[in-house]
Amino acid sequence: MAGQGDENRIDYAFKLVNDINISGDWTPFSYKFTGDFNGAGKSITYSMNLYQADITLSEYQGLFGFVSNGGKIHDLILKDCKIESDTKKELSNSGKDIYIGIVAGTFYESSDLVNVEVRNPVIECKISGACIGAIAGSFLYTSAKQCKVTVESGKTSSITNNTRGIIGGMAGIADSVEQFRGCQVSIVLTNDDYSEGEDMMGYVIGNDENITADECRNTYGITTDVEIVGKDKCLAAGTLITLADGTQKPVEELTGDEILLVWNMYTGQYDAAPILFIDIDSTQKYNVINLTFSNGEKVKVISEHGFWDYDLNRYVYLDKDAAQYLGHRFISQTADEFGNAATELVQLVDVNIQTEETTAYSPVTYGHLCYFVNGMLSMPGGIEGLFNIFEVDKNTMRYDEASMQEDIEQYGLFTYEEFAELVPVSREVFEAFNGQYLKVAIGKGLIDVDTLNALAFRYAKFFVGL
Repeated sequence: MAGQGDENRIDYAFKLVNDINISGDWTPFSYKFTGDFNGAGKSITYSMNLYQADITLSEYQGLFGFVSNGGKIHDLILKDCKIESDTKKELSNSGKDIYIGIVAGTFYESSDLVNVEVRNPVIECKISGACIGAIAGSFLYTSAKQCKVTVESGKTSSITNNTRGIIGGMAGIADSVEQFRGCQVSIVLTNDDYSEGEDMMGYVIGNDENITADECRNTYGITTDVEIVGKDKCLAAGTLITLADGTQKPVEELTGDEILLVWNMYTGQYDAAPILFIDIDSTQKYNVINLTFSNGEKVKVISEHGFWDYDLNRYVYLDKDAAQYLGHRFISQTADEFGNAATELVQLVDVNIQTEETTAYSPVTYGHLCYFVNGMLSMPGGIEGLFNIFEVDKNTMRYDEASMQEDIEQYGLFTYEEFAELVPVSREVFEAFNGQYLKVAIGKGLIDVDTLNALAFRYAKFFVGL
């Protein structure tokens, strides 16, 4: 449509049409733009596919690549626009910072964005280190006025980057939330490989993730309807956790000093274990997965939580796709006629997903990792690969000794020194997570060293001093 140096011709070309519809392997306006783009209230729809060659060539990806030095975009609607990368593999950032946004990769230094609405944006990437926002990847030394990110009824609107990165509702990074004062944003932000401290996700801008929705609204006048989703979220407030004495306590009332009821896979019996840590995420709107079992028990799950599937003889994560397990039998705690602890099989009979404002909690127990939620034997989210390592005897609910020994003979066990060379953690952490058996998990392809390091980084804040 326009070439390098034809900044002002973009505006001229746009006036010749009512709407522009673009699709395919094409990167629009990926050069430096310093002109005046007047959308005149019209709309653009485009679909952009990013490949390795695209991000190697330019770190700025969007309708406009790099807007700066007085560049102005105003009175424009960007509707049903989509940017996606090759989801089969992670694209290399080639050592560069990558900036991605529906309007532009970057707004910089005295550029201007006025009365621009982004409707139903979808960005799906797998690019390490990318800065991604619905408006722009970065927004520096400039401001947005009367701008909106909105979702029409029945439409989806989301930003997803399944690897390390920074994500914000408006921009990946910006000087401050102040730059979007009075704007409006509605979107779902997702990073399935999210690691707090290494990644950042924020309602308005990713690099100010600590600002709350209330602060956005009350301090900056920014209307936010944003959901932040990370893989490791787990249980909603109000979920009952069973203590070692059989009593139950709401998860939000746990102090971390309690001893919880667990299931010991080495003995095939109930056991007790201390809480290793409790990961807590902020109060906000989540898509809550409401699970109902045949004994009347209900569990509210955020993102994912593991349950022992008796029919499959392993833990499975119940998440947004939990309906595939309807009719499966799961383990629930009960008591026999003498009041002794026993188990019963109950079926998953209903899955209902609703948006609720709540707080997310994820306890983890020492050694066993598991515990009971509303009476159901469960495993916390975000630690796939640390369990289901050995075959379990279905009748006794304990590890099959012969099969376990065969696995150990085939793959070996980690010593602490060997493991610490790959994943630098303390001996206490190594023992708490049954580190010796992770050599078997790696050998079976259940987890890899990079993922173990990501988990160690993710939970390092809980083990200061260990």
